[in-house]
Amino acid sequence: MDELWVCERLIHVLFGTVMHERARAYVVAIDDVLWGESAGVSMGDHLRGPKIAFLDAARAELA
Repeated sequence: MDELWVCERLIHVLFGTVMHERARAYVVAIDDVLWGESAGVSMGDHLRGPKIAFLDAARAELA
């Protein structure tokens, strides 16, 4: 988890606000799954939206 936090902070420094917000949301979703706070939703369902949003933001940032 510490490594994810460091990567999220690097994204904050290197990329725009949208990319950072998407990365942060994805890290929070992963944290929720790891600590069992996904409210009875499957891991895949809980991570799918934030993951897709993050990857879309990354694609836009790199274009």
